[in-house]
Amino acid sequence: MHAHLDHEHCIETVILKGPASAVRKLADAISSERGVRQGQLNMVMTAGDPTRFESHAASHPREHLHPHPHF
Repeated sequence: MHAHLDHEHCIETVILKGPASAVRKLADAISSERGVRQGQLNMVMTAGDPTRFESHAASHPREHLHPHPHF
């Protein structure tokens, strides 16, 4: 997202998904660009693969495995 703060300044927000090391590397690269006055990385970690198969034994029969996202 790009927004103008005034005539000379703007703010950029980038939302990424991927390995933490790759996200950190990109954040470092962006922060070191000429003209960037301030950079900050905020990360939210998730547990596991969002496409993994689960059974939900309480509500589904064992043979009813299906992928579904975890947000």
